[in-house]
Amino acid sequence: MPWPAGSGSGLKKSCMRARRGVSDMSGQTEKTGMNRLINEKSPYLIQHAYQPVDWYAWGEAAFKRAKSEDRPVLVSIGYSTCHWCHVMAGESFDDPKIAELMNRYFVNIKVDREERPDVDSFYMTAVSSLTGSAGWPLNVFLTPDGKPFFGGTYFPPQARHGMLGWADVLNRIYQAWKDPGQRAKIESSAAEIGQKLEQHFSGASYHGDDTPLSLDLVRDAVQAFAEDYDTKNGGFGSAPKFPMPPILNFLLTFYRFSRETGQESPLGEKAFGMVKDALDAMAKGGIYDHIGGGFHRYSTDAIWHVPHFEKMLYDNAQLIEVYTDAYQITADPYYADVAGRTIDYVLREMTHPEGGFYSAEDADSAPPDPSGGQPGKREGAFYVWSFEELESLLAVEPAGTAAEVFYYIFDVREDGNVAQDPFGEFKGRNILHQVHSIDEAAAHFGLPERKIRESLARVKKRLFVSRQTRLRPHLDDKILTAWNGLMISALARASVVFDSPGYLAAAEGAVGFIYNALYDPDTRRLYRRWRDKAAGVAGLADDYTFLINGLIHLYEANFKPWLLEWALELMHRFIDDFVDPHSGMVYMNPKSHDPYLAFQMKDAVDNVTPSAASAAVRGLVKLYRISGDRDFGAAAEAIFRYAGGEMGRFPKMAPYLMTAALISSAKHVHMVIAGSPKRAETKKMIDAGRRAGGVGQSMVVVGDDADRAKLSRVLPDAENTGIPASGAVAQVCFERACRPPIDSPEKLTEQLERGFK
Repeated sequence: MPWPAGSGSGLKKSCMRARRGVSDMSGQTEKTGMNRLINEKSPYLIQHAYQPVDWYAWGEAAFKRAKSEDRPVLVSIGYSTCHWCHVMAGESFDDPKIAELMNRYFVNIKVDREERPDVDSFYMTAVSSLTGSAGWPLNVFLTPDGKPFFGGTYFPPQARHGMLGWADVLNRIYQAWKDPGQRAKIESSAAEIGQKLEQHFSGASYHGDDTPLSLDLVRDAVQAFAEDYDTKNGGFGSAPKFPMPPILNFLLTFYRFSRETGQESPLGEKAFGMVKDALDAMAKGGIYDHIGGGFHRYSTDAIWHVPHFEKMLYDNAQLIEVYTDAYQITADPYYADVAGRTIDYVLREMTHPEGGFYSAEDADSAPPDPSGGQPGKREGAFYVWSFEELESLLAVEPAGTAAEVFYYIFDVREDGNVAQDPFGEFKGRNILHQVHSIDEAAAHFGLPERKIRESLARVKKRLFVSRQTRLRPHLDDKILTAWNGLMISALARASVVFDSPGYLAAAEGAVGFIYNALYDPDTRRLYRRWRDKAAGVAGLADDYTFLINGLIHLYEANFKPWLLEWALELMHRFIDDFVDPHSGMVYMNPKSHDPYLAFQMKDAVDNVTPSAASAAVRGLVKLYRISGDRDFGAAAEAIFRYAGGEMGRFPKMAPYLMTAALISSAKHVHMVIAGSPKRAETKKMIDAGRRAGGVGQSMVVVGDDADRAKLSRVLPDAENTGIPASGAVAQVCFERACRPPIDSPEKLTEQLERGFK
């Protein structure tokens, strides 16, 4: 399947401003000493390339040395925008004395969790089982054959505040390893942990108690999320508080499903109320960047005010889609503005000139120093404001009214507005969060709402221009297939809802980039990571499933047949490599992926992103409905059977899979529209189908003979589609029972509405 001639990034390079490189990421470029990580592509690994630690990347060389020298292995896992990873690196890994201990006693491996989530998941689970919790930086000690026996997260260099010092940890583990009695206990414990990990990841504990994934289970999940909902502040749980887009996506789909079917209407309204309140709270909070657009990682408090300031592509992609869907339901321009400004941020700051999307921006950056020096980096320095800065920047505004309005709406105070600041990071600083609405400000100042909006827009623009002169946070400029798949979905959906050719071009550009840079057409397999002109790391399950869903969403936006062809091809590869057809389990890593990970690991629990299983089912259901391919239907049913048993015990484990279940349960409305998409009549027919087709709709557009020839390779009925010389014709099938063709959008709308009654 060749890449279509003339398809490119769709993004003008003139829209891209020059980005900083990675040469300054370690802050130690003046040092001449480098370790072997300098040859890696991961920005996180390169950050550690100038340290005195004798680091290895994950792979054969490290384990071969560990076995030959009979040394324990230290695996240290993090990512380039991880605040506490930076702290431990500066305190311990940069210290020559501590590095000397690490080099003398251990074989040391650095892992980027974003490149290798399979390695991270394996050892994260191990440390959680040992200590009851885990996080990043993750530091875990292994036997030479890779079995974990001790681990933890952040350690200070020396003991303090009841925490064991890193130097003490190194010495104690080495002494235990050299003591025959202690070593026997270590090896016995490692073997036991290994057995538990295999049982957990391989699904050996699953007893086959299949439970249909029914509406009852969906209802139980909605109720479970309602019990966890913060009715006062919006969102789920307490501090720290995460956006959790998979949950929001599920609740929105449940609301649509309830309206379409007339079932569970009160619960559907409750679900939508939770989503709306959460979206409002996040968009008003400090977790949202009111000046430059985009969302930070999470809120450290329960009220969404003080964020952890890193920005991740996967968060922003998913939130764009949720705010877009909320706008489609409500027509509230506020949601459109949040989605649009977040897209603007991604296209401005996180887009490669050739079309792919970068991974993240750090939380830390260096604040300006009036003395002319450069102090150490601080959390949120790029985003926070002193009252003096704001006064100086806004002094030119007429009579100070604009500044007063801004201060009123965003709670700006002379001594700073962060009430709870245990580490003193934001003393005297303001984190913008919207505490008053536009209409409240209009009433307070006695001004028309239009004047308030104009004033705010003017101030935000002034602050944006000023902020651009600050030193930006470090950019993690690797491009990950999975996260790009999420962003492609978001842009494709937004291009339809907001009728934006620019969003569509950006999505097409990213797909073109992945096809050219991260896909091997000979093996029909994906790579996970691209950076510095090189692809690497075999694709994992989420690379396939997130990209497949992105391709489906993009096909539904531009109806280019090759996208559907590629999605179908990738799904067959995914089933072969990642799905157990008997149990229905989806694995994170393919068979024989890595000799240093002893087994395939199941991936069925949604977190801040969907699991591979959840994303797979959504794609399988959609492709089965479009193509009729029974392999897809069988795979979806197998995963549903497995997940039903699991979700009967843990209703909140996979909200995105519940989204797929609702789509599968909704009435299947399949539309085939014949006519060039360039014609106004065809566009009107497509729009009518999108509006009235329901949760379970699928749509294929056959624009000309070339489209028909391409689609016929994957859709058996496409070759029988007649293409009118003018206008457009649509044929609708309800649950595979097809109606006679119709020739106007009005008739299509009427037929669809009748079909739901």
